Amino acid sequence: MENLKGKIAIVTGAGQGIGEAIATEFAACGAIIAAIDVNQSGLEPRSLYLAQLEERLGPAVSVKPEWNADIPLSMTLHQNYPNPFNPVTAIGYQLSAISNIELSIFNTLGQKVATLVNEIQPAGSYMVNWNAGKYASGIYYYTLTTSSGLVQSRKMLLVK
Repeated sequence: MENLKGKIAIVTGAGQGIGEAIATEFAACGAIIAAIDVNQSGLEPRSLYLAQLEERLGPAVSVKPEWNADIPLSMTLHQNYPNPFNPVTAIGYQLSAISNIELSIFNTLGQKVATLVNEIQPAGSYMVNWNAGKYASGIYYYTLTTSSGLVQSRKMLLVK
């Protein structure tokens, strides 16, 4: 690795072994270490890791980004409301990161009867209405699939 004297190395995952290994390697080349603490627990961003890092390698800068409360921490598919319903119901879901998502409805035979959403969406909360007026009474399943491979499904009951 080249001489990094005076350069700033930004290291994420400050409390994890890989972050420490990278920081140590950069510091050995003369870099100034900037560690980003992505812990959203509200705790003091200067972790024990950073204190130990400073003891071994010299001054380190800790940055704790502001956490946007509007961005969910994980993908979540909510139970539809109302349930049972006739003929319209609302399906809510949350995305923690931008993703190509598909929200589809399936009958009890596993056949896809409707696709409500099939597009790239940014992180956030969403609500979609499904009008099941042309479908028979019974149990239906709705599934949210993301481009990262996450899948969640729930059951709903259409009563006419």
